[in-house]
Amino acid sequence: METTWLITREADDARSERDAFLSRGERAVIVPCVETKILEWPWSEGESPSPCEAGGGQVGGTPALEVSPSPQPSPRSRRERELTFFTSRRAVACWSKTHAPLNEVAALSPATSTALEAANVTPTVTAEGGVVSLAEAVLAWWTARGTPRTLIRYPTSDAGLRSPEQAEALNLLRRVGEVDRRVVYVVAPPANLRDSLEHATHGAWAISFASPSAVQHFFASGAAITRAPSRVACLGAATERAWNTARREGWPQAVNSREFPPTPKVAS
Repeated sequence: METTWLITREADDARSERDAFLSRGERAVIVPCVETKILEWPWSEGESPSPCEAGGGQVGGTPALEVSPSPQPSPRSRRERELTFFTSRRAVACWSKTHAPLNEVAALSPATSTALEAANVTPTVTAEGGVVSLAEAVLAWWTARGTPRTLIRYPTSDAGLRSPEQAEALNLLRRVGEVDRRVVYVVAPPANLRDSLEHATHGAWAISFASPSAVQHFFASGAAITRAPSRVACLGAATERAWNTARREGWPQAVNSREFPPTPKVAS
């Protein structure tokens, strides 16, 4: 039986991946496991850190799942450095709506750094492997430059506020300086995800994920899936870990693929 790849990105992002599978003679369908709403870029030039800095599940004094207005900008003391900590293409998409001034930039590689470079921004610090690896790279960069006073702006998602990896990264970043973390996009599972997954997994199937949120929504859908996937490809170490932590007994481990769609050699 021919295997069908399930592509879990949002439809606009998934079409090129689907078409690449089809061009290789492989079957592929788009089954989005995440919907994203991009918010307004919350920072203004010269703004003080938000009172919701690195909060535990709240944004601007409201629960993380609610969207609150950005705090009003206020004067802040001059710092030697200011660094924006980008860990997703969605955060870059939020910033690119305004192209607000950026000073130093840290970015996960390759997807997020590539998105910034497409907007003519060259990251100062890059790292692969997830947000903790990027925070470690920032710490090393900061130490090599004599530990200057630094403000870190951390655009993230509502789901990111609850991420254990973000909590670990924050502990590292606070050694560098103040961390101002704010939600710039919200993610949710599509309303019909359970039915879509049950329909798509009747036959032989494989699946690709591009974010930990998509993996979480897949398992939280409650879909009655009786057949294990033949292959699982994940973009990035954090997504790979999300799958390998949550996967059912007997289901394959994910392969961390740097390219999408994964080549047959990588995905096998």
